[in-house]
Amino acid sequence: MKRIIVIIFIILPIALYSQNIPKWYPDPYVVYNQKDYIAASAVGSTKKSAENNAIAELSRQFGLTITSDYEEEIVYSNDELNEYIKDSTKVIVSHDLINVRIASVVYNSNTREYYAIAIMEKISTIPIIEQRVQNNISELNKYLSLISQEEDLMRQYSILYKAATLSYKTEIYIEQLIVIGGENISLDDDIKSSSLYYKAMNVLNGITYGVSVQAENSLIQYAIEDTIANLGMNISSDPTYTFKEKLTYDGNDVMYGGKRMGMYMLNYSLILELFNSQGKYLTSFTFKGKEGGANEEDAKRVLRAKLARDVSESLEYQFSSYLKSLLN
Repeated sequence: MKRIIVIIFIILPIALYSQNIPKWYPDPYVVYNQKDYIAASAVGSTKKSAENNAIAELSRQFGLTITSDYEEEIVYSNDELNEYIKDSTKVIVSHDLINVRIASVVYNSNTREYYAIAIMEKISTIPIIEQRVQNNISELNKYLSLISQEEDLMRQYSILYKAATLSYKTEIYIEQLIVIGGENISLDDDIKSSSLYYKAMNVLNGITYGVSVQAENSLIQYAIEDTIANLGMNISSDPTYTFKEKLTYDGNDVMYGGKRMGMYMLNYSLILELFNSQGKYLTSFTFKGKEGGANEEDAKRVLRAKLARDVSESLEYQFSSYLKSLLN
């Protein structure tokens, strides 16, 4: 009798524990027919993490890597462009697995964990992806038309970058189609991501910058050139883009009780305007402030040094934000 009781007490916790584990974990194909579904199950400490993990696990069956809440700061240097394109499209793909849903979530009260299962029904997914691919091909051909009409190199690069990103995403959709048994669609060579990326790099390598300032503002010129170099871009005596200064200021002696206090204050505004090689204005970057010196000439010397520091500290961010706007 004691032996029977002991066995019952040993088996009971195991039975209770197993009741909290769904039968589709860890193998979802126990429940979902592999001929009809792509499925994946996972566990997480929260309901949301379990769902994210299940979707990530499902994505691996397509050869994708999903990272939850993934963000990557844009890098504009030539050497890192390829890695950026791959990373940024990975973010898009992570939110664009077509026709995937969370079929069930189960809470295990014993381990305080959640189990989730994500599924994709093949028969309903195939026509959705096929239509998406055809739509993307149409958009890619529109990009090619835009590129042929665009003379500005930055705009050319922007179009090619967007096209390469869309093409990379489309190629992933095509891979998904193959996995789930859909039509094997192929892209023309001129709209493949590798071809568009190659063209984008050629355009990027042809973009150069120059600086046009008054001779007395050489410190500002050096600061601009340093910023361009720090961004991995090229400086040329025959540039495709030129920064031009527009420095204005007004000032007066500091007075107290009708007497000059030995201080001259200048209010200044520096506008760096960017032009392309055809002389077309593109954008501008503004720096404003107040600076002082013992007299007017001394105040101007001080403000030029101050402006050089301001440009060094903030032009890179302002210019990067402008470039980012071209890629969106």
